[in-house]
Amino acid sequence: MGEDNILKSIKKMLGLDVEDDSFDIDIIININTTFDFLVQLGVESLYRVYLHTGNEKWSSYMDENQLYRMIITYTYLKVKDYFDPPTSGVLREAMERQIKELEWRIREMAAEMELRKPSGEGGGDDDDSSDEEDNDSSDMDSDDDFDDDGDE
Repeated sequence: MGEDNILKSIKKMLGLDVEDDSFDIDIIININTTFDFLVQLGVESLYRVYLHTGNEKWSSYMDENQLYRMIITYTYLKVKDYFDPPTSGVLREAMERQIKELEWRIREMAAEMELRKPSGEGGGDDDDSSDEEDNDSSDMDSDDDFDDDGDE
């Protein structure tokens, strides 16, 4: 990508002068909200990422790949929807369809990337059965504690 600075790249896509800081706070707030949505879609690399200064870089939070490009497009569309929504109903519907499609694709790709992680990094199916056993025994312990109190 040509511009690695998150705020500047979104401002360019919005058609704003990158040197004009009149709307920076509004745009930063919308970018941060969009990052929260992306975390809910499964993009773990954006967990606890918040723009504070406007100098944050895309490359600091993710590798350049298909998901990276979709995240930039999604962030732009969401910020545009908040900051400067289309006035035409037809354009609004088209943008909403783009956002929905990107949400689906991001969710699918994030899940696929999670499955590809080597064991020990949070992905894979290596320890699923032992996790279930651990959860069952902890559930039993908490039930026993509950019974010991005499509160049923």
